[in-house]
Amino acid sequence: MENAVVAAESMGLGTCCIGGIRQASLSFVKELNLPKYVFPVVGLFVGYPDDDPGVKPRLAKNAIFFEGKYDTTQSKKK
Repeated sequence: MENAVVAAESMGLGTCCIGGIRQASLSFVKELNLPKYVFPVVGLFVGYPDDDPGVKPRLAKNAIFFEGKYDTTQSKKK
């Protein structure tokens, strides 16, 4: 999916990944008339965005990156 997102964005298209498709996969199977043994895991919207929403806020690096051991003491707010 990441390659599809990068390719689409390189052409000026916007994307939106749909990870929750697994929660309603049977309804997608019916709606898309998928053949037997085809099971959707993720979805991807691709199109021209109406506006530029900017970058979503991300967690600070010290909240997600640990070297040597898992240490949450550095990521707690004081």
